Amino acid sequence: MRHRGQINEVEVSLPWKRVPGAYEPRLRALFVERYEKLYGRGSALHGAQLEIVVCRLRARALTPRPRLTRAARSSKAVPRGAVRKPRSIWWSRMRSTPVYDGEKLAVGNAIKGPAIVETSDTTVVVHPGRTLRVDALGNFEILFR
Repeated sequence: MRHRGQINEVEVSLPWKRVPGAYEPRLRALFVERYEKLYGRGSALHGAQLEIVVCRLRARALTPRPRLTRAARSSKAVPRGAVRKPRSIWWSRMRSTPVYDGEKLAVGNAIKGPAIVETSDTTVVVHPGRTLRVDALGNFEILFR
């Protein structure tokens, strides 16, 4: 929260499990208390407009333990559909570098660096002298040769 027009925010923790219907006066008092603790007594602008800039929620819940299942074994050969168009990348000099679709790689596949492995949410850079291997759970491991 902050005074309207200010740049810096003050984090105010709410003491309630559920926000009550008439929360505003108590929230204002919590803000003033926290603000004056940080900036000194009397520094808060009583009656000034306040802004809630960010709301954070911290929650906990009991969840069932996940069951990890091993993927089916496959051959060491990289599936044809996993190979993408190579790109020129700087590795102490420009080199044509293989690029792979990581989501199409299978258990047991090993990609020797230099290489790039792309998925929908990340890109893995396999440096020269290293190998990316797909483990039994489908994770990418980077190994030193």
